[in-house]
Amino acid sequence: MKAAEKNLLLKIARNPEPQDIFDKLKKGKTVDSSYTEIVKAQIDFGLKQMELPEPWSGHLSKAKLMFIGTNPAVADLNKEQVPTAKWDDEDICDFFDNRWINFSKPGALNPTWIGMIKFTDLLIENCQKLKGCNKIHDGGSYSSTDMNKLADLVVCVDCVHCRSDNSVGVDDCLGIEVETWLPSILEKFTGNVIVLHGAKAKRYADFVKENIPREDVIVVQTSHLSPISGESDDERKKNLLKQLKR
Repeated sequence: MKAAEKNLLLKIARNPEPQDIFDKLKKGKTVDSSYTEIVKAQIDFGLKQMELPEPWSGHLSKAKLMFIGTNPAVADLNKEQVPTAKWDDEDICDFFDNRWINFSKPGALNPTWIGMIKFTDLLIENCQKLKGCNKIHDGGSYSSTDMNKLADLVVCVDCVHCRSDNSVGVDDCLGIEVETWLPSILEKFTGNVIVLHGAKAKRYADFVKENIPREDVIVVQTSHLSPISGESDDERKKNLLKQLKR
């Protein structure tokens, strides 16, 4: 990871405002901030330490494909240990930059990860920009092996970097987070395909297009990658193909 990329990752992960709010709320203090509700969601979930904001997952400057979603879920929901303030900088960078390589969670993947793999393969099959990339899933159950194959292909970003359950508190800080961090993230992305998934992320389609420093990038939209969106795989494919023909 290049120095500028590492610095940006740590700047987002160690954004002092959410941690300060977490500490004050834990002491019973009242805090008036755009981040109050989203930070409080972690406390309500029972966390004793705040899970750091998630800058991105994957190799930002090497990935060919970027997914932009709403915000990451509280990690205890899927039993994954994620960085807290006690982690040192090198471990934080390793976790996020090498997340796919190091992914070893046993058992079935969560529905959003599976949706991401399916949509990645759909793009590989139909998008000229990803021609020559190998498909991720070879059949059978989706597993950590599929996640490992994303290493040099996919980077995942969220409009809001703080974690919460069911996007609690996202609306309060959505605009601030997007305007503060997303342009710098897009500047370091060298791939050619960006996917906005979910209603909140899709609001920023024009913003993303305006802040991409290159003209050879395709931006497509889809519903949230998990089955909760209610969109079938066939419907998702049909909608993607329409966008790729434009």
